[in-house]
Amino acid sequence: MLLKPLWSTWAQFRENITEEKVLALARDIIGNGFVNSSHVEIDDKWETCYGENEFDTIKFPNPSPMIDTIKDLGLRVTLWVHPFINTGRHNNYYYQLQ
Repeated sequence: MLLKPLWSTWAQFRENITEEKVLALARDIIGNGFVNSSHVEIDDKWETCYGENEFDTIKFPNPSPMIDTIKDLGLRVTLWVHPFINTGRHNNYYYQLQ
């Protein structure tokens, strides 16, 4: 991952990301000949709120097939995660820590 380019959604979309935009970015990367790339990082605002660690189902209605498609293009997928857990909302990770 450190030797090949990383493509972050933040550089192009900032917080305005959707499943369609992420898929288009991945296809553009490969379509423009960057086949030796490392991965696509889905950055800020993929979650319902910071620290929730759950996809926003309005922006990302089908995250598993999206990730499969990106992997089929030969890219890895990572998510930017907030460094803290949001204890004010239902969160499976929070309840597992209790």
